[in-house]
Amino acid sequence: MGKIYRPLVLRNGPKVHHIVAFIDCGSDTTVLSRPAAKALGLRSHGISQIALPDGRLIETEVAHVSIKSPRDRIKSLFTVDITNVPFDEGMDDIDMILGTDFLQENNIKLIFQKSYPTGRSRKSLWKVTSPRKTSRSA
Repeated sequence: MGKIYRPLVLRNGPKVHHIVAFIDCGSDTTVLSRPAAKALGLRSHGISQIALPDGRLIETEVAHVSIKSPRDRIKSLFTVDITNVPFDEGMDDIDMILGTDFLQENNIKLIFQKSYPTGRSRKSLWKVTSPRKTSRSA
């Protein structure tokens, strides 16, 4: 199955950071890399723990950031976990992992289409069922 990526714009007050996010429907939590958080000057609002796919628990910082997808008219003030651990393993160009928490909060459905008979690769789509401004509290 193909991987789904989405260009996003993150904002913290006057600071703006353009990123590429990896959409991970197997992740419950949206995670931001430390370098992206530092570029935005995000302040930690607490500590949390998340479980990695290999079962390890890691400690993360929690912060709020405005996430915008201009393509889909989504704008959301969202709580993210900040860490480098998932990003250290072959995800050099990715600054964010969008988890199911973000997808559900913004009514985003992922549509997976079957392979074409000609053998071309599968195509994955992101569809917003009802774009709206949302906010999620910590």
